[in-house]
Amino acid sequence: AGAVEEGSRGHNLVYCAPTSGGKSMVADVLMIRRLAALRKKLLATRKRPWGPAPRPRALVILPYISIVAEK
Repeated sequence: AGAVEEGSRGHNLVYCAPTSGGKSMVADVLMIRRLAALRKKLLATRKRPWGPAPRPRALVILPYISIVAEK
């Protein structure tokens, strides 16, 4: 929980855990929270309320055999 809180604040984060320790899940949660915060900020500062809403994006690169095959 502490890693997610620190990462949510925008601080640099080094998270070490053994195999199956949830490192990928922590990264996913932080990425989703960051994207939601960016979208909220973009919507609040929009100059024109019409048209498509801004959509922040993230790029995730995963080792295929170890993580992608599991998901």
